[in-house]
Order: sequence, then C-alpha cells, then structure tokens
Amino acid sequence: MYPFSDKKRITHQEYQQNVYYDEFPSSRSLDSRWSDSGESQESIASSSSSTAPFRPTFSARIIEKTVKKKILNLGLCLICEVDATGINYGVKTCEGCKKFFHRNHPNSLKLRCKKRSKTKCSINPTNRTECQACRFQKCLDYGMTMDKPVDDVLKMTREQKILFMKLAHWIIEVHMRECVLTETGLEKFGESEMIKIAHDMHPVDRRFDAWTIIIPEMNREISSIISFVRDTRLLEDCQNPPEVLKTTMFQAFCLRVARGLSPKGWMFSDGRTLDSECLELIFGDDLTRDLVKLSNLIKLNFVTDEDLGMMIAQVVVHPRNGFKDLEFHYENVFNAFRVKMRKREHEKAMMTAISEILEHLEKIDKIFKATTCRWMRDQLADEDLPQLFREIFVIPKSPMDSDYSSFQQENIDPNANPVDADLEKLKL
Repeated sequence: MYPFSDKKRITHQEYQQNVYYDEFPSSRSLDSRWSDSGESQESIASSSSSTAPFRPTFSARIIEKTVKKKILNLGLCLICEVDATGINYGVKTCEGCKKFFHRNHPNSLKLRCKKRSKTKCSINPTNRTECQACRFQKCLDYGMTMDKPVDDVLKMTREQKILFMKLAHWIIEVHMRECVLTETGLEKFGESEMIKIAHDMHPVDRRFDAWTIIIPEMNREISSIISFVRDTRLLEDCQNPPEVLKTTMFQAFCLRVARGLSPKGWMFSDGRTLDSECLELIFGDDLTRDLVKLSNLIKLNFVTDEDLGMMIAQVVVHPRNGFKDLEFHYENVFNAFRVKMRKREHEKAMMTAISEILEHLEKIDKIFKATTCRWMRDQLADEDLPQLFREIFVIPKSPMDSDYSSFQQENIDPNANPVDADLEKLKL
C-alpha cells in the first residue's frame, strides 16, 4: 500500500510540506480536538454590541407556548416521520414535505413510481427523496390539499424573538470566524494554481495520488467544523458529541466548501484548485456532479454565508440521525433561522430553496456513505492517515498494526461488539 507520508507519490511534492500537516498532525484525535480550549465563548460574546456577555443555550426549550399550541405537541411529520413544524395544507408535516407538496402539485400526474409495483414505497427519513410519486401519494392519502392553508406555528413573544436572533447571531459570528471559503474570502484569491495528477500512471495510483492531495484539506476543514460546533455549544448536554459529529460531518463539510466547488474543480482554502478530473477520481462521476449541483443551487438562490452557517448548525443537530437528545437543540436552531429569515425579502421563496438544498444534501450524504466512504474503509486502512480523519470516517487501522492489535487485546470484551470498545474511547 501507499503511505500518505510518502512525498514521492504526488505530483506537487511540496503539497504535504504546507501548514496543514503541521497545524493538524495525525496525532490529534477527535477527542482532543473536541476538548481543546479555543477562544472562550465569553470573549466572543463580549465583542458584540451587548454590554452583558450572551451565553447561548440550545439544550433547553425556549418557546414553551405559542398563541395556538405548544410546538413540541406536534410530534412527527405524518409523511416522512421527521419533526413536524406545522399544520400544512391540512396535515401535520415537516418543512420539507410542505415544500415538496407545493412544488409537485402542478405536475403530480407526471410522477411515476420507480419500482412500478402494486405496493407503495415506504417513506421514512432515510429514503424520502427516492420515490416522488409514492411520497406525493402519501400526502394525498393523509388529506393534503392546496385548498387548505399553511399554518405558521412561529408566533412568539418579542422576548423570544430577541433571544432567537441572539442565537442566530452567535452561530453566524463563529461560522464567519472559522470558515475561509466565504464570498469575501474567495474574492481575495487571484489566479488560482491548478493541481493536477499525471496521466502516465496506473488508474489506481492516480486515485491514491488524488486522495493524498485532498486528505490534508479535508482534515483541516473537519478540525475547523469541530471548533465551530464546540464554540457555538450546539451539542451542549448531548450524550455523545463524537458520534453526532461522525454522522453529520460530511454534510457539514459539503456546506463549508460549497463555494469553492465549480465545474473546474474544488478551490482549497489556500487558493489552489484541485481540477475536476481529480475530484472524479476521488468521489466518482455521479457524486462529483451532485457536489457541483449543490454549489450551483447555493449560488443561484443567493444563499449567503450567514445562511450557510445556520444550515450547518441545523444539519449537525437534526434529531433524525437517531440522536433524540437533540430535539430541543434542533427546535431552537430551526426557530432562530426562521426568525432571522423574516428580515429577508422573499422569505418564503428563500425557505423553499433552502429546504430543497438540504434535501439534495441528504442525497449526497447517502451516496457518499454507500460508495466513497466504503471505499475509504476498504482501501485506506493501511495508510498513514491523520488520526482525526480516520476517526471521523471510521476507517479501521490495519489488523497488522501492532499498536492497534495490543489495543484490541486490552479493550475488547469477548462477548461484545469489537467496534463498541473502540468507540467507547471517544466518549466525552
């Protein structure tokens, strides 16, 4: 196998001599990155216009009551079984299913089930984007109709609105501090140096070379996302933050780097661009096209850097990933985003666009986990990877590794799942 510390294998030999391996060495684990004491939250808060430091809280419910109902009494969306946000078109649904029904109603007769079977496709949080026909039919079965109004549950007091705006500003401030690939940041880069892979190599070697180039950049972004989540306190009182980060990291990563993606390739945070051919070597043709489409959707719908920060927060704390202790976190982030959006023109159109982007992001995440992530676990196990990168994507060490073998002997319960012993080390 090809160790990633072997500088002779890459086209740009100086690449691995840059700051990333020095700043985020392979010895830095997920546990150590999470517990790092970066800039204190109080010092960030003191830079705002308020005289008293603002301490965000995401783990406690902010809105106890609305004018008509308690928000958390809504339960799950009847269509796709994620958290409902209102009574929309006569049925209790989430924001995504509300927009889906509105978007597809005019062309509903053109929808066709992919399976073409007598039994309807199951619609749940993990596959709700796969069959539009069965999802739309389920909407009709539950009684959704355009004749019935959309019920906005976000009726709140002035004090609650102020608190949600503070939460939104907190998230945005930390995001803008951590993220390099912003609109302003991209404007600072001039003519970009294009990173390419030599063609006179075996295809397998070319793919490994491409991974050699991209892993330090991905590791840097992952470390920065962890700092963002830690400093915003998004996972306050969460039982297992490392597991949440592993599950949601690729979606957060895609949103962070989306502005740097284009048909030409992916612009790194140092201004260099990895060409599109290299991206296809890494992610495959289909996933690369979907990543570029994500970038285009963000640009065409005028999604701001502030919006991206809120979207990343929303992705990280979404309870549909099985982390039920994040329900209050998600409710508060969602409401903060909605309150912030009310100051924008064409608020409803923007929320529809953002909902579509997040649905497309779910599709990307599913493809990544089913294809690229599996390849990484099979092919990169023997490589000299940054420890943080290895832990986030759950890439096992080679059984031949002596340190790992001794670790297994010390920690594995013969009656338990071997993986559980390894994950136990990451709990905070």
